[in-house]
Amino acid sequence: MNAEPIDAMWAAQREKDEEKEENSPEYEFATGTTLHGLNKIADAPNWGVRLVWICIFLGCLGYSSYLITETLLAYFSYDTVTDVSLKFEESLDFPAVTFCNFNKYAFRKVAGNPRINVYLEPLYAFPKEYVIIGPPIYKNDGPTPTPTPTPFFYDLAGITEYAGFQLIDGLVECSWRGERCTLKNFTRTLSQFGNCYVFNGDPEKESVKQTVSGSGNGLHLIINVLAVSLRSKQIL
Repeated sequence: MNAEPIDAMWAAQREKDEEKEENSPEYEFATGTTLHGLNKIADAPNWGVRLVWICIFLGCLGYSSYLITETLLAYFSYDTVTDVSLKFEESLDFPAVTFCNFNKYAFRKVAGNPRINVYLEPLYAFPKEYVIIGPPIYKNDGPTPTPTPTPFFYDLAGITEYAGFQLIDGLVECSWRGERCTLKNFTRTLSQFGNCYVFNGDPEKESVKQTVSGSGNGLHLIINVLAVSLRSKQIL
């Protein structure tokens, strides 16, 4: 049997297969895509070169898949990155210091003023043995009903300002960074404890600065709470 016709037949068959492969959509995609490696695999001159490019392509694809997976896992773990920096300031704003007297009202001012007495009685129901309005009543009688409407000169804020704790009576000693401070360094404010006073709390003035650490360079106060004249247990 003559081998030449057989070789010619196999050569013709290979040409047909190659022509058919080149005309396939897969071949057109592999040779036209910008994805690196596929065009080298499709246009390889022989199967040895093609096998090398297949190994390179699969290795790169696997490594890129690994990196993408690691990135997604890191993103969805929602790790928090905190940057901490240490900065030294030459001076710091001293905080506002507020103090109040738990004894809210001065007994002599409340019991000695009829209008204040009547105004505060239904609000605080202080013991009636100290009430000076009306007939004599005693502590165990319980709170008196709200009195009938009466025109008052004072409101609650005015009464508290007048009959509450007065810093001018209670401030014994005050020093700031070794220097004497006075009533001008405090701002009065109202709270549930009555008159309260704030050091370094005036918004219209610049905040005082602290430049040296240590308790000896801070605020020192000695305050008389006036427990005798402001007798909360007998008033409230």
